[in-house]
Amino acid sequence: MSLEQLTTIDAISRFLDGTQAVAFSVLSDKQGHYRWVQKTLVKHRGIMTKQNDKRRYILSQSEINELYCLPRLNNIQREQCFSLTDEELSAVNQQSLLGSKIYFILLLGYFREKPIIAQFRFGEVKEDLKYVIDRYYPGQKLPRKDASQSQVYYLRKKMLDILHSRNLDSGSKTNLEIYLADVATICAGPRILFEPFAVQQPNGSLRD
Repeated sequence: MSLEQLTTIDAISRFLDGTQAVAFSVLSDKQGHYRWVQKTLVKHRGIMTKQNDKRRYILSQSEINELYCLPRLNNIQREQCFSLTDEELSAVNQQSLLGSKIYFILLLGYFREKPIIAQFRFGEVKEDLKYVIDRYYPGQKLPRKDASQSQVYYLRKKMLDILHSRNLDSGSKTNLEIYLADVATICAGPRILFEPFAVQQPNGSLRD
């Protein structure tokens, strides 16, 4: 049996059971090794995928939630996340509306805990909202309205500037595509392609 004959799940199972004779050939050059590995991974990932679903899943739903959902903070985490540097406090105080100031502090705090650009309404983060008001604006009432879309866009951009981060631009996207194409010559598994980039995010100053 050769790998070219492994075209079904049953054939792969028999191969793994070790009940079939196997024929091997040795490739002479490194690039040949890479092409063979890539071809084999793509082929057998396709076999496995067709059995269940045509869509390709990289992360489970719980892993997606862990990466991208708003962080749930306890009191100790709130104290750490919503502590502002002099530069951050100065930027907050430049906002004219109380709602914008509070939203900015929340945005900075969530980014500090988890490097994502958080999307939220005040009604969804009541405990964090109350903490920020009690700490920075004691005696003030809770904002009656959420920040407008234009305010949110401005505050997100301001936050990225302060934290020396940026959205994924065309130049960075090109570099990322080159990197992924190079990794794919070794292994084309979507999870393996994704994980180094996900790990790089907090320190790589790339946000999408």
